[in-house]
Amino acid sequence: MIAARSLTNFVLYDILTSKSIRENAMQYERIEMNPDIMDGKPVIRGTRVPVELVLRKLGAGMPPEAILGDHPRLTLDDILAAQAFAADYLADEEIVDG
Repeated sequence: MIAARSLTNFVLYDILTSKSIRENAMQYERIEMNPDIMDGKPVIRGTRVPVELVLRKLGAGMPPEAILGDHPRLTLDDILAAQAFAADYLADEEIVDG
């Protein structure tokens, strides 16, 4: 059986303070993690829009154009950066064989 942390857990501060996640965040100049902004959750740089919110909207079937309409400060590149950040996070997941 394979167990992995859910995507929701990716916003927990203790996970985000791990070295590998900080390094991944640095690779994405559009993603910011600052303890003073949204309690350290990853957000689109220069906004208070959490990466999690963008991913949840995409996961619910909302097209990128609708997300951009809801959040006019975002760009398509911001949405792509959020997806890439999440993919890198999940790539670092440990597989637990139980």
